[in-house]
Amino acid sequence: MRIVSFLLLAAAIVVAIVSLSTFHSEKPLTSIDHRLFPDTSCFQEGDVILRRGRGIISDMACEFSVHEKKYSHAGLLVRNTGHWSVLHVAGGEGAAFDGIRLEPLQQFLADSVATFFAVYRLSDDNSIRQNAVITALQYWRLHVLFDTDFDLSEDRKLYCTELIYQSYRKASSGKISLPLTTFTGVTYISLENVYCNSFAQLIDS
Repeated sequence: MRIVSFLLLAAAIVVAIVSLSTFHSEKPLTSIDHRLFPDTSCFQEGDVILRRGRGIISDMACEFSVHEKKYSHAGLLVRNTGHWSVLHVAGGEGAAFDGIRLEPLQQFLADSVATFFAVYRLSDDNSIRQNAVITALQYWRLHVLFDTDFDLSEDRKLYCTELIYQSYRKASSGKISLPLTTFTGVTYISLENVYCNSFAQLIDS
């Protein structure tokens, strides 16, 4: 029954995301609150960016964290044609498919989808961060889809925090292995697992 309860919660989130995707796609994604936009001079490729989104979907996503229910989504910062972008995995929101996306930072932090953000660094080792980016870009080139099963045992499909978990686990040969959350018999990576750990250093918020 506990596993069923978790899967029902996960299914409700996925269904809600897909059913509301048209609604979200009608909102402008380029309007930036400049008080929100970060000073990117301190960023490094491979840093983790978290945001708190707007609306019921974001509120539901926060509930997957057990203690600090602060953020609703996360991705990896990468340089793309000289500009900062975010590699992240999401469902719905008007995309051509539900899965991994490479999105300009301005769009990821658009006022229509974000209320606040934070950037954390999981390693001071530049080679580990670069390898994490390379791994994440490999997933992007494979057009990896959204993991509706929240299954950590394989990486053919991913959810947002699983992308970070798998990229850094592979990049560090297992040295950076983020903590896990187990709820109603199901083990997964919550948003708080990404930054409430011994590896994460706050860079900007």
